[in-house]
Amino acid sequence: SSGINAEYGDSFSYILQITFKFHEEIKGFNAKLVHLKILFAKRLHNAVRSYREMLENLNIMLVSRDEKIKSIANVIQNNIFYQQEYRELPTMLLKQFERRVFTRTYLSDLVECAHLYIRMLDAYTRDNTLIVQETKKVKKKKKVLCV
Repeated sequence: SSGINAEYGDSFSYILQITFKFHEEIKGFNAKLVHLKILFAKRLHNAVRSYREMLENLNIMLVSRDEKIKSIANVIQNNIFYQQEYRELPTMLLKQFERRVFTRTYLSDLVECAHLYIRMLDAYTRDNTLIVQETKKVKKKKKVLCV
């Protein structure tokens, strides 16, 4: 069961990595390279669909009659609610939406994905205390001026 847990958790991690990669690629292109933005937007759309599908599968696992499957699902769910990157993903992608780059279908899939994640988080927090990973603030060093 720990093997399945690791593989499924790795799949979530992989989807998260490629989603951030495609997001950064799109942000990196200037306005003149819309055709490249559109290419990466299609890839990002596939990543969002994969993420949504994995959340749907996780949701199904959570209501399974098999206690091992439920246990695995709970561990994975704890991880995706604990890590900041998963919590911020839908918001980040929604903020980045550009009408001329992304399709309406992408927007619809993204909103459905965000809704599913929030619904799962809401159900989770009814029964559990949510422990979240904090962001570490980097202290800036003060510059000393020599007179």
